[in-house]
Amino acid sequence: MKCFSHEKGRNAEVFVYADRIERRKAGAVFARETETTPIRAISSVQVTKDGMVMSKVILHAVGNPIVLRTAHPIAAELGQMVSRLIIEASATPAAVAAAPSSLDELSKLHDLFQAGVLNEAEFAEHKQRLLQRA
Repeated sequence: MKCFSHEKGRNAEVFVYADRIERRKAGAVFARETETTPIRAISSVQVTKDGMVMSKVILHAVGNPIVLRTAHPIAAELGQMVSRLIIEASATPAAVAAAPSSLDELSKLHDLFQAGVLNEAEFAEHKQRLLQRA
């Protein structure tokens, strides 16, 4: 997925891949103007309205939150996509080596539900899968 983040002084193109999110300064050619965040470093996503047209997508990552500002429908889609990627990343064999507890994963799911990224049906489905694995 590709979208644009419109932040004062930090306008950027945002690229979402299966394993990372890249934020490139608008018109950037050089790698130093690109910020990369691995999906595994993101613990939760929050989408909040920021005016009549724009929303903020806040990616809670190790260190500090990453704020992306885009149109409402794109923000909702971006939030859902990143949430799915977080859940998928936590279900891969590499994550098993880190051995996060079921309680930690359930807590992440609840955070996504509380942030409005997952609806009640999605939360229940993911919770059921998690509990079946435990």
